[in-house]
Amino acid sequence: MASWRLTTRRRSEDFQSWAGRGPVWDLDGVGLRAPVFYHRADLFETIHLASLDAVQDVLPSDDLYPVRWFDGRALVLLAAYRYQHVSAEDARGARQLLTPYGEISVAVVVTRGKPRRRGLGLVQAMISGGGGFILDLPVTTKQACDGGRTGYGLPKFVADMDFTEEPGRRKVVLSEGETHILTLEVRTGGPVLADHAPVTAYSVQRGRLIETVVPVSGHRQSRRGAGSGHLLLGRHPVADRLRTLEVVAEPLAVTSYLDASFILPVGTPVGPARDYVGHLGRDRGRGRFTLSYPGTGPIDLYRMPGRVDQVPATVGVQQGQRAHA
Repeated sequence: MASWRLTTRRRSEDFQSWAGRGPVWDLDGVGLRAPVFYHRADLFETIHLASLDAVQDVLPSDDLYPVRWFDGRALVLLAAYRYQHVSAEDARGARQLLTPYGEISVAVVVTRGKPRRRGLGLVQAMISGGGGFILDLPVTTKQACDGGRTGYGLPKFVADMDFTEEPGRRKVVLSEGETHILTLEVRTGGPVLADHAPVTAYSVQRGRLIETVVPVSGHRQSRRGAGSGHLLLGRHPVADRLRTLEVVAEPLAVTSYLDASFILPVGTPVGPARDYVGHLGRDRGRGRFTLSYPGTGPIDLYRMPGRVDQVPATVGVQQGQRAHA
């Protein structure tokens, strides 16, 4: 277990400093260890009101408290990621480049140990300082799925993601095969602010609550109010879970990153927890991963010219929920 743990904001010049190594995980015959460095990521996120009682019922630890909005409701955060340049050390200490992949985080905004005053969760989530318990974490590769479940107990499954980037608008359609899970759309805008606040993600592994503190470095824009974004749910277990939580389709706020980097360290056990596995999905090697720009049509990000997958992808961040884990 690595002894290094980030609990405060970190200056950009020493962002990638690290004072420990995690255990080696065997993923499809490739030995890789944390930390995993996400050198370049594209992402956007939304935060939604949800039923406090329903959220409390789904949390697996009595040490986690949903952050309440001013009206007493809980907060659910959705985050969409495209990881472009990812690396990690192998068992010999050599840095390996990993396969790019997509990820969607569905998380409840929480605090651990004691409740927080109402309303502060929105501010914290918008500056990437909030904590989130990860309810579901679909990804586009089996290796990323297996790595997250093996290393952190993250509720990952292999899914299909179709991203769209347009001036002032970003969107992702999440599916599993022919089944639509959700569509998430945001309208971008607002002042550009630097973001160096860590994200805390929670998951469950072998009866223990796992806390993972993820350093972040990037620049973001945020918008609040009507018309900032929209969530459309399909007919799928992940979508049904969001319906059970009474998640409001129109977000309180959205955040869009102009650039972002993350470091995923080893998680820390912080107490007992009840089992939580999320949606398991089907056994698939890889999902669809496309990106559309105006006039291009869907670009298959796994068939771009010059793409060489050197080693399988490993674990991914959540937000994530924004815990990103």
